Amino acid sequence: MDAIFTDKEIARAAQRGVVLTADDENTIYVPVQDRRPIGTAIIVPGQYEGQQFFVVVSTDRQLVITDIQAIDAGPLDAARDDQLYAAFRGQSVEAVQAAANAEGLASAAQRAVLRAATMLQVRLKP
Repeated sequence: MDAIFTDKEIARAAQRGVVLTADDENTIYVPVQDRRPIGTAIIVPGQYEGQQFFVVVSTDRQLVITDIQAIDAGPLDAARDDQLYAAFRGQSVEAVQAAANAEGLASAAQRAVLRAATMLQVRLKP
């Protein structure tokens, strides 16, 4: 499913503190089983100290996060640390928030997860 964000969706994202534009077009992957959707996945870039990494956020059908992994982290291998994402598993995309006291790579990872969760929320939950 293409996620080309409308003005209304961009405004909803802003309410969560996430800046989206029409240029933030993305693809939401929807796996199916027996012709029925069983979840979602989205790949979102993160940035830390001028280096880019990508985070894959997967959910179940109710948009509860089931898995998060960093991929294609290049020289930023520390972005693959599972502990950066563990606290988000089991949360609804609507409940995801970045910790105010997070710093460094942890903050960058949390912002990427918040961005992914927000994209799923505004696009899939009216």
